[in-house]
Amino acid sequence: MNNVGFVFVMSGCIAVASLIGCGSSTLPGMGSPLQLTAVDGKPLPVVIASTTSDQTLVTGGNAVLGEAIASGSYTLSLRHATGTTSQTSDISGTTNFAANGSKVTATIDLGVALGQHVYTFGL
Repeated sequence: MNNVGFVFVMSGCIAVASLIGCGSSTLPGMGSPLQLTAVDGKPLPVVIASTTSDQTLVTGGNAVLGEAIASGSYTLSLRHATGTTSQTSDISGTTNFAANGSKVTATIDLGVALGQHVYTFGL
């Protein structure tokens, strides 16, 4: 291949890469926190476990996507109420995320007592 042909091929590759967004991401959150907006499709706060004497709610949270987008860290803020007393706590971990437009979702299992739920993070 001569030099002129090489330049045209490289120019074409660069143009295609620019059009498809090579090296860039339209998803928010890479390295910055995304706020928790919903649990199981319901806006916060959401009851995730309840008995006749107590209940646990998700009151907030955030996620930070890694460079691979598919995984990252999360923090969930919970409030557990029994009678007239309540306790707040944070649960943190890492998980895999699925992108959906400007939002990401993760199915996170908090164990037998609190169960598995779909958490949606976004702007």
